[in-house]
Amino acid sequence: MRHPTWVEAQWLMARAGWRSRSERGGHEGMEIAISALREINKEVDITGLRWTLIACPDNLRQLARLKAWAGM
Repeated sequence: MRHPTWVEAQWLMARAGWRSRSERGGHEGMEIAISALREINKEVDITGLRWTLIACPDNLRQLARLKAWAGM
């Protein structure tokens, strides 16, 4: 299941410099969020926008991807 509207909304918020607070549940939702945020950050630096992802990764691979992206 893809969520093109959610992904496009994240792009628009990043380009406008807005904060984002999203809830992405489940394994697939987290995969979509991680992939989208990493792609968006390549074009627009969102690291200073204090975006919030309200969900926990449901496996160690997802957690490792988030930690690597955050420089941890």
